[in-house]
Amino acid sequence: MKDGSFPVHDANGSKFQSNVQSGIVCHGHFFHGYYGCYCYLPLYVFCGRHLLAAKLRRANIDAAAGVVEEIERIVAQIRTHWPKTRILLRAD
Repeated sequence: MKDGSFPVHDANGSKFQSNVQSGIVCHGHFFHGYYGCYCYLPLYVFCGRHLLAAKLRRANIDAAAGVVEEIERIVAQIRTHWPKTRILLRAD
């Protein structure tokens, strides 16, 4: 996962399009074999250009770790306000 954004809704809140961003290399404690350096694996969730979530995670985990739980939390909040909204998720 590398880039993304989260729900953008139209004027009546009828559509959300989501993307998730993760895997940006930052200096830190844990060596990550894929990146070949010490780094963190942040997880970002956006709604267009609006940041909905940001988590700084250790690099000694899978890049997708915790993504499902974070998306479930955000979707639950969206459903509270817009229960019939269509949500599209893109995760890269």
